[in-house]
Amino acid sequence: MADYRSLPLGLDIGTSRVRMVLLERGRRGFVRLRAVAARSLPNAGSSAGRPQELGAIIASMRAEIGTKERRCVLSVGAPDALVHTMTFPKMTGLERAGAARLEAKRIAPWDVEEQESVVRVQIAERAEYRYVVGVLRTAVLAARRAVVRAAGLRLVALDYDGFALQRAFPDLDAIIDIGTHRSRLHAFIAGTPCSWYTDVGGSDMTSAIAAEFGLDAEAAEKRKRIVGLAGIENGKVAQIATNLSSMIHEAQQRIAIRRVGVTGNGARLTEIVAHLRLHRRDVEIDVPVAEILRGDAYPDDVVRSAATDWAHAAGLALHASA
Repeated sequence: MADYRSLPLGLDIGTSRVRMVLLERGRRGFVRLRAVAARSLPNAGSSAGRPQELGAIIASMRAEIGTKERRCVLSVGAPDALVHTMTFPKMTGLERAGAARLEAKRIAPWDVEEQESVVRVQIAERAEYRYVVGVLRTAVLAARRAVVRAAGLRLVALDYDGFALQRAFPDLDAIIDIGTHRSRLHAFIAGTPCSWYTDVGGSDMTSAIAAEFGLDAEAAEKRKRIVGLAGIENGKVAQIATNLSSMIHEAQQRIAIRRVGVTGNGARLTEIVAHLRLHRRDVEIDVPVAEILRGDAYPDDVVRSAATDWAHAAGLALHASA
């Protein structure tokens, strides 16, 4: 019998990149990182409508890390899906399902009646009648399943972004995930994420570079990856940080927040993190490395450099070990 067995693949499908993390669990329950693969997507932002193309990319990533594992865990996040914690009075399961759908209508940023949606409710704390209500657009679920089929994989769980990142960073009060077109903040109440989002992300930083230096989008993106935001007007960087800071402020109206982690590819831009620290002197802001990524699979300097890109997929891969 092998000493280690693979867990389902953690698959983080973003707008411009896709990441795959393979973890293994030993006989005594110890979980370790075996391999990671990451690819930039051609025609970023359009691959969601082309599952065969994206599926082929994911299949090649699976071949790259050399595993026969076909099970996978994916995730969804705001604004296509949301979770919310609430208290229901004592009622039947059918009554609770109806109440959950009413709550979903309130929290979803789309019309739950006009756009077919999946609504789920599960117990969070039985003694206090606390439940977690989740709502997801059915079209998003169908798109994720189509990609998985095209990649020759089997979807065993569809997770929520906030839960995945909480597994990756269990000691943080909140996490800001800076994506390509959108940034999300997940703060945690008794193990359940409350989420906020803003339509600010890496693409805004690329646009600022393009405008400042008269570059096209491709050249600006390349410059951003090499030298960051050097040379950009300070006010533009501060404006982006202000949008991120406002999410922290809003979350603090509901949750006590002391430690905030910043992840996602945008976290590599040290200027943004520095400005965010200036805006939020009341909290500790860090760019953490998920503990599960440390080990013998990759050198420490590689892990430190890639940690913000790999963390979400690592949290998804931890789903089966939770």
